[in-house]
Amino acid sequence: MKADTLCCSVITVHMVSPTLEHYTCLVDLIGLAGHLHEAENMTKAMPCKLHVSALNALLRACRIHGNVEIGEKWILDLDPENAAGYVLLSKIYAAASTWQQASL
Repeated sequence: MKADTLCCSVITVHMVSPTLEHYTCLVDLIGLAGHLHEAENMTKAMPCKLHVSALNALLRACRIHGNVEIGEKWILDLDPENAAGYVLLSKIYAAASTWQQASL
């Protein structure tokens, strides 16, 4: 994957320590390309604490690509008491054409 190679070159060739913003951009890029499992793995492998911006990038990609499985897991495991998560989850259901679940 080109983005992954580029990220590695930033570290090895240019001696730049990646920041949260670098990881968030990579999660966003990989997720929007449709590689949601790789994007999810990137969020798990981040050396810094998972930030809302990286999670939003992953969940946005889940909505765009209709990936209910990953979206549900992150929203429900992260903060099941947060109503905003359920609004986003309903959008993921709608994008995946699972209208029955979106209306629950």
